[in-house]
Amino acid sequence: GGFSRDKTNLQGISAEFIYRVLSPVTDPIGLAFYFEPEVDFYDLHNGMKYNGTFATEYRILVQKNFLEDQLILAFNAVIETEFVRFDGQEGWKGELDWNNEIGLSYRVMSNWYAGIEFRNHNEFGNFNVHEHTIVWGGPDVHYAGSNLWATLGLLRQIYGSPSGMDDGGMLVGSNNLFLRSHEEWELTAKVGVPF
Repeated sequence: GGFSRDKTNLQGISAEFIYRVLSPVTDPIGLAFYFEPEVDFYDLHNGMKYNGTFATEYRILVQKNFLEDQLILAFNAVIETEFVRFDGQEGWKGELDWNNEIGLSYRVMSNWYAGIEFRNHNEFGNFNVHEHTIVWGGPDVHYAGSNLWATLGLLRQIYGSPSGMDDGGMLVGSNNLFLRSHEEWELTAKVGVPF
Protein backbone atom coordinates (compact mmCIF):
# COMPACT_ATOMS: atom_id res chain seq x y z
CA GLY A 1 0.00 0.00 0.00
CA GLY A 2 0.84 3.65 -0.18
CA PHE A 3 1.28 6.18 2.53
CA SER A 4 -0.42 9.33 3.72
CA ARG A 5 1.14 12.68 4.51
CA ASP A 6 -2.10 13.83 6.17
CA LYS A 7 -1.90 11.75 9.37
CA THR A 8 -0.76 12.74 12.84
CA ASN A 9 1.80 10.41 14.40
CA LEU A 10 4.44 10.48 17.09
CA GLN A 11 7.46 10.80 14.82
CA GLY A 12 10.14 9.87 17.33
CA ILE A 13 11.95 10.49 20.59
CA SER A 14 15.24 12.32 21.00
CA ALA A 15 17.46 13.90 23.63
CA GLU A 16 19.65 16.98 23.10
CA PHE A 17 22.95 17.64 24.83
CA ILE A 18 24.79 20.97 24.42
CA TYR A 19 28.20 21.84 25.82
CA ARG A 20 29.10 25.54 25.65
CA VAL A 21 32.83 26.24 25.32
CA LEU A 22 32.68 30.02 24.79
CA SER A 23 29.90 32.48 25.65
CA PRO A 24 28.86 35.00 22.96
CA VAL A 25 28.30 37.56 25.73
CA THR A 26 31.66 37.34 27.55
CA ASP A 27 33.95 35.97 24.80
CA PRO A 28 34.68 37.32 21.28
CA ILE A 29 32.45 34.56 19.82
CA GLY A 30 30.14 31.91 21.20
CA LEU A 31 31.02 28.28 20.55
CA ALA A 32 29.12 25.16 21.57
CA PHE A 33 28.94 21.50 20.62
CA TYR A 34 25.65 19.63 20.30
CA PHE A 35 24.81 15.91 20.29
CA GLU A 36 21.36 14.39 19.73
CA PRO A 37 20.59 10.65 19.74
CA GLU A 38 17.18 9.86 18.23
CA VAL A 39 14.83 6.94 17.64
CA ASP A 40 12.10 7.48 15.02
CA PHE A 41 8.85 5.60 14.41
CA TYR A 42 7.66 7.34 11.20
CA ASP A 43 9.46 9.11 8.37
CA LEU A 44 9.18 12.89 8.79
CA HIS A 45 8.76 13.55 5.07
CA ASN A 46 6.55 10.77 3.71
CA GLY A 47 4.79 9.38 6.82
CA MET A 48 5.88 5.78 6.19
CA LYS A 49 6.25 3.58 9.28
CA TYR A 50 9.75 2.49 10.28
CA ASN A 51 10.64 -1.00 11.41
CA GLY A 52 13.53 0.33 13.45
CA THR A 53 15.65 3.43 13.11
CA PHE A 54 18.46 5.14 14.97
CA ALA A 55 20.05 8.49 14.24
CA THR A 56 22.71 10.71 15.76
CA GLU A 57 23.08 14.42 15.06
CA TYR A 58 26.20 16.48 15.70
CA ARG A 59 26.35 20.29 15.55
CA ILE A 60 28.95 22.99 15.88
CA LEU A 61 27.18 26.17 17.03
CA VAL A 62 28.87 29.53 16.45
CA GLN A 63 27.42 32.91 17.48
CA LYS A 64 28.71 36.47 17.21
CA ASN A 65 26.94 39.36 18.94
CA PHE A 66 27.22 42.96 17.72
CA LEU A 67 25.99 46.38 18.90
CA GLU A 68 25.90 45.39 22.60
CA ASP A 69 24.00 42.16 21.83
CA GLN A 70 21.34 43.93 19.76
CA LEU A 71 22.40 42.22 16.49
CA ILE A 72 23.14 38.48 16.54
CA LEU A 73 24.71 36.36 13.80
CA ALA A 74 24.53 32.56 14.27
CA PHE A 75 25.83 29.63 12.22
CA ASN A 76 25.27 25.89 12.73
CA ALA A 77 27.20 23.15 10.93
CA VAL A 78 25.21 19.92 11.20
CA ILE A 79 26.03 16.28 10.41
CA GLU A 80 23.40 13.59 10.94
CA THR A 81 23.85 9.85 10.46
CA GLU A 82 20.78 7.68 10.23
CA PHE A 83 20.11 3.95 9.94
CA VAL A 84 16.54 3.12 8.88
CA ARG A 85 14.42 0.13 7.92
CA PHE A 86 10.84 0.60 6.67
CA ASP A 87 8.01 -1.85 7.44
CA GLY A 88 8.05 -4.69 4.92
CA GLN A 89 11.69 -4.11 3.91
CA GLU A 90 14.66 -6.22 4.82
CA GLY A 91 18.05 -4.78 5.64
CA TRP A 92 19.04 -1.36 6.85
CA LYS A 93 19.52 1.79 4.80
CA GLY A 94 22.19 4.26 5.84
CA GLU A 95 21.92 7.99 5.25
CA LEU A 96 24.07 11.04 5.88
CA ASP A 97 22.65 14.56 6.09
CA TRP A 98 24.92 17.60 6.00
CA ASN A 99 23.24 20.92 6.79
CA ASN A 100 24.41 24.52 7.04
CA GLU A 101 22.19 26.99 8.89
CA ILE A 102 22.75 30.73 9.20
CA GLY A 103 20.61 33.40 10.79
CA LEU A 104 20.71 37.10 11.58
CA SER A 105 18.42 38.66 14.17
CA TYR A 106 17.94 42.17 15.53
CA ARG A 107 16.48 43.07 18.95
CA VAL A 108 13.48 45.27 18.14
CA MET A 109 12.39 45.71 21.78
CA SER A 110 13.22 44.20 25.16
CA ASN A 111 13.36 40.37 24.83
CA TRP A 112 12.01 40.43 21.23
CA TYR A 113 14.02 39.76 18.05
CA ALA A 114 13.12 39.76 14.36
CA GLY A 115 15.36 38.07 11.85
CA ILE A 116 16.02 36.11 8.72
CA GLU A 117 17.45 32.62 8.35
CA PHE A 118 18.70 30.32 5.62
CA ARG A 119 19.14 26.55 5.71
CA ASN A 120 21.03 24.34 3.25
CA HIS A 121 20.26 20.59 3.37
CA ASN A 122 22.33 17.93 1.56
CA GLU A 123 21.38 14.25 1.70
CA PHE A 124 23.59 11.27 0.86
CA GLY A 125 22.20 7.73 0.59
CA ASN A 126 24.46 4.94 1.85
CA PHE A 127 26.64 7.79 3.19
CA ASN A 128 28.23 8.51 -0.22
CA VAL A 129 25.58 8.86 -2.98
CA HIS A 130 24.28 12.45 -3.34
CA GLU A 131 20.48 12.34 -3.43
CA HIS A 132 19.47 16.00 -3.20
CA THR A 133 20.38 19.54 -2.14
CA ILE A 134 17.88 22.12 -0.91
CA VAL A 135 18.04 25.76 0.25
CA TRP A 136 15.28 27.40 2.33
CA GLY A 137 15.06 31.02 3.48
CA GLY A 138 12.65 33.18 5.42
CA PRO A 139 11.80 35.40 8.42
CA ASP A 140 11.54 34.53 12.08
CA VAL A 141 10.48 36.10 15.39
CA HIS A 142 12.17 35.19 18.67
CA TYR A 143 11.31 35.88 22.32
CA ALA A 144 14.10 35.43 24.91
CA GLY A 145 13.06 35.72 28.56
CA SER A 146 14.93 34.54 31.64
CA ASN A 147 12.58 31.57 32.20
CA LEU A 148 11.38 30.86 28.65
CA TRP A 149 12.36 31.31 25.01
CA ALA A 150 10.27 30.79 21.87
CA THR A 151 10.88 31.07 18.13
CA LEU A 152 8.41 31.15 15.24
CA GLY A 153 9.85 30.87 11.73
CA LEU A 154 8.56 30.55 8.18
CA LEU A 155 10.90 29.12 5.54
CA ARG A 156 10.30 28.79 1.81
CA GLN A 157 12.25 26.43 -0.40
CA ILE A 158 14.10 28.67 -2.85
CA TYR A 159 16.27 26.04 -4.55
CA GLY A 160 16.22 22.27 -4.88
CA SER A 161 18.19 19.79 -6.96
CA PRO A 162 17.34 17.45 -8.58
CA SER A 163 14.22 19.46 -9.23
CA GLY A 164 10.68 18.83 -10.26
CA MET A 165 10.49 14.99 -10.25
CA ASP A 166 8.97 12.48 -7.85
CA ASP A 167 9.95 8.79 -7.48
CA GLY A 168 7.87 7.80 -10.50
CA GLY A 169 9.40 10.40 -12.81
CA MET A 170 6.32 12.65 -12.73
CA LEU A 171 6.76 16.42 -12.74
CA VAL A 172 5.92 17.85 -9.32
CA GLY A 173 5.80 21.60 -8.74
CA SER A 174 8.36 24.02 -10.01
CA ASN A 175 11.42 23.03 -12.01
CA ASN A 176 13.77 24.68 -9.50
CA LEU A 177 12.46 22.99 -6.29
CA PHE A 178 12.86 19.52 -4.76
CA LEU A 179 9.33 18.59 -3.62
CA ARG A 180 9.49 14.80 -3.65
CA SER A 181 10.18 14.44 0.07
CA HIS A 182 10.54 18.02 1.32
CA GLU A 183 7.97 20.78 1.55
CA GLU A 184 7.98 24.08 -0.31
CA TRP A 185 6.95 25.92 2.89
CA GLU A 186 7.94 25.08 6.47
CA LEU A 187 6.44 26.69 9.56
CA THR A 188 8.32 25.95 12.79
CA ALA A 189 7.51 26.80 16.38
CA LYS A 190 10.04 26.06 19.14
CA VAL A 191 9.72 26.65 22.87
CA GLY A 192 12.46 26.17 25.44
CA VAL A 193 12.71 26.32 29.23
CA PRO A 194 16.27 26.64 30.58
CA PHE A 195 17.25 24.61 33.65
